[in-house]
Amino acid sequence: MKTHSFLFVLWLMTINLALAQSFKKGTLLIGISEGSTLARYTTSDVYTHQIISEQIIKGLRDPFQIEYGLSNKWGLAISFGNDIFKINPQTFYRYNYASQMKSKTSESILEVNYHFYNTQKWDIALFAGIGCFKTELFDIYSKYLNDSKVVYDKGRISRTGVKLRYYLLNRLSLLAMLSAFNGYSFSDNTKLSDDIPLQRIQTSVKGVTLEFGLSYRVIK
Repeated sequence: MKTHSFLFVLWLMTINLALAQSFKKGTLLIGISEGSTLARYTTSDVYTHQIISEQIIKGLRDPFQIEYGLSNKWGLAISFGNDIFKINPQTFYRYNYASQMKSKTSESILEVNYHFYNTQKWDIALFAGIGCFKTELFDIYSKYLNDSKVVYDKGRISRTGVKLRYYLLNRLSLLAMLSAFNGYSFSDNTKLSDDIPLQRIQTSVKGVTLEFGLSYRVIK
């Protein structure tokens, strides 16, 4: 009799825990955040692998993400993000147009999320993903350079880290993310200078990001 009572209580506790979970199968989450990036920014020759320049620089980040719950533990997400760095184009790309420009990296990543700690108030998940990565150069004083002077690269990126959500309300939560990433891109067929064609330059950005924002549970 005691064994049956214990199993019944355990069953009730399991049901209550499942009902109290903030993330479950069918959940749809939308998150937006801002943060900072610390990265090793490197440019190198594609064929000789000789490094043109390599520096540790800080940047600003503003990602957006959507996640769907495949189960009570696993979620599939799509994230979009930009990192903005101030660089010297003469140093990194041997380009003498300006002494300082903005380098904007953009990414679109497909992520797998594992929600290993999940209660009514807290939701902590590990994530990893791969996706598309590109780099653009902007004039520091205007939105775009003319088409002949924009550096436009395409490549790949991988990112892994941890997400933490704390629910203030039933659907609204604070969001914090810490991640590490590795992105690289190759240039198109335009030329940056007469001595080095742009298509021979690879841009590599590796680093860590820390972000804070808000997340909203649209469904469930």
